[in-house]
Amino acid sequence: MAKGKNKQQNKGKGNRKAERHAFFKKKWYKMQSPPSIGNSITVGWTPVNKTIGTKLSKDGLMGRVAEVSLGDLTDQTHLAWKKVRMQVEEVKSSSCYTSFYGINTIREKLYNILRKKMSLIDVFCDVKTQDGYILRVLMTTFTLRKKGQVKTNSYAKQSQIRAIRKLFIKMVSKTAQANTVAYFASEVLNDTLSTNLCEKGQKIFPLSQVLVIKVKVLKKSKIDVNKLVTESNAKKENAGQVNKKGVDEGAEMTEAKNIMA
Repeated sequence: MAKGKNKQQNKGKGNRKAERHAFFKKKWYKMQSPPSIGNSITVGWTPVNKTIGTKLSKDGLMGRVAEVSLGDLTDQTHLAWKKVRMQVEEVKSSSCYTSFYGINTIREKLYNILRKKMSLIDVFCDVKTQDGYILRVLMTTFTLRKKGQVKTNSYAKQSQIRAIRKLFIKMVSKTAQANTVAYFASEVLNDTLSTNLCEKGQKIFPLSQVLVIKVKVLKKSKIDVNKLVTESNAKKENAGQVNKKGVDEGAEMTEAKNIMA
């Protein structure tokens, strides 16, 4: 068959539109860390579809959850094994203002401490803070050989394990009930809570270390969005200006800019 004779074969050729990349429809917003865990800094950028008709870009950002290393928030690399979760509560101009949403721990930290011939004691409890937050706290502790011990193992009895769990639940509940979620989060992040639990638990059986593996927010109290935005702006390090290393934290990196637009 000669070329061009079959009309169905050539139909539609030359009329196809060039496909555009998906990120042409995206807009980038800055993520501000929660003011309840220290200075509110820009931790990164997050994309969302641009406003189209009645579908606002803000609706796609509300409730979004992000996770960042504590080492990036405090410039302390030895705390990189702790992860802070934050949830978007308000969007203004090009910034997303977040609230505290939980704490996680990387697995490598747990594996680095865990050894043979010891008891691994897991404890979890649900607590309520003074400002109405309901949190689920997961803790882990490890037994230790006594001073001058001849045996190679350090296994605890079941009665001692139950006593340690009961003590930990009582101490964590008491700490949460007497303080706000911001204070409780700071106690977990700076290891003050872990140190207190370890000191009390050693009276029952020798413990090497106590780790608060996870703090999960089950229920949040009502958040005053205007107060959150005000506190975030007040706690911005140098008001988003140049930091100690001479880098503008609020500016978008050259590598991250959308050059396709």
